[in-house]
Amino acid sequence: MTKEKKCSKCGEVKGLDDFHKANSRRDGLRSNCKTCVSVSKKKYDKENKESKAGYMKGYHKNYKQANRGIFNAQAAKRNARKRNATPKWLTEEQDLEIKLIYKTAKELENMDGVKRHVDHIVPLKGKGVRGLHVPWNLQILTAEQNLSKNNSYSDWN
Repeated sequence: MTKEKKCSKCGEVKGLDDFHKANSRRDGLRSNCKTCVSVSKKKYDKENKESKAGYMKGYHKNYKQANRGIFNAQAAKRNARKRNATPKWLTEEQDLEIKLIYKTAKELENMDGVKRHVDHIVPLKGKGVRGLHVPWNLQILTAEQNLSKNNSYSDWN
């Protein structure tokens, strides 16, 4: 068995390590060498940069706007994880319940135009107390109410 192969694009004979794997091919390798594939990809990306990037940017922007509640829930979950405020025992149903709370807040905001926040009743980073990112510790407040709360918990003050 030979340990070399001829590239169908550039015509050079190269070692088998210079070809990407392709399970659908009889020899298990692509017909073009890695260098030719790379050059082709760069050329294609350069020629199609405007249309591809513009389309994807618009698509993602529209999707994010249409699903703002879900993105807010994901951001809150990430921030809670950084603070070790998301318990490991949280079930999938409870996680979905959290997403629903954020989605509801965004829908209420869209209905009446009043900015809404999802607030942690016991703050994740409060003075003398530290809450968890769980459904029963969340409430929907107007932005004005939440900002006036200022990371405090009334039962502990």
